[in-house]
Amino acid sequence: MKKTITQIRKHWNSEAEKHEDPMETMLDKILNKMELNSIAKYLPVGKKILDAGCGNGHSMILLAKARKSQFFGCDYADKAVFRAKQGLEKESAELQKRVSFSVGDIRNLPFKNNTFDAATTDRVLINFLNINQQIVAAKEISRVLKKGGRYIMCEDSQEGMDNINKLRKIVGLEPLQIQWHNLFINEKKFLAKVRRFLKLEAIDNFSSTYFIGSRIFNAKLAAMDGKKPEFNHQINQIASQLPPIGDYSPLKIFIFKK
Repeated sequence: MKKTITQIRKHWNSEAEKHEDPMETMLDKILNKMELNSIAKYLPVGKKILDAGCGNGHSMILLAKARKSQFFGCDYADKAVFRAKQGLEKESAELQKRVSFSVGDIRNLPFKNNTFDAATTDRVLINFLNINQQIVAAKEISRVLKKGGRYIMCEDSQEGMDNINKLRKIVGLEPLQIQWHNLFINEKKFLAKVRRFLKLEAIDNFSSTYFIGSRIFNAKLAAMDGKKPEFNHQINQIASQLPPIGDYSPLKIFIFKK
């Protein structure tokens, strides 16, 4: 049976209901910290920022703590948005004034044209069924961005996934698998279509070295000992401190300008 958007939304609502603590769903906490730090450095201060597909709001709240701007989060999973609002209630009054959450579909955002100075997605477009839906979402983000605004797109790339799996094959490891509800970005096709309305400024392979350390060295040593690799292993911690080399991670940041 083919997957549907309704099934994917149901999956994320179910995850929100099961996990009151948003950190429970994040297995690789080192990688999560790296991606949030990497996203934050591209976000402006004192501006209006959209987090499209904010989920349970955990990441957006951390981004709001890192960057003193107005943050607007929306997600089509209403139960995830409920969790986000619950989490925000535990934060300071100052933060609550700068952060808001609402239910909304990234393919039809509930905001006017030219509203935001910047927008971000973090593993959101990979939850669509095909590249056409991914492009629709990117175009909607472009619509609500002001001229000169930037879209910080942190998504999983099929090319990066293929590259790390080639290295895993060399050392005798099984390939990393993509979850049923995900469709990784086909960079060549996606970038060819999106350039009609967004200009690509840079690609940040921020987690490439980390994936070599964690998904090759740590994974291989664990396999040799007949164990599962530990996400908090010292190898992972060391790899996270090194500068990115090459294109060996599916997770990367694409910086676009309207």
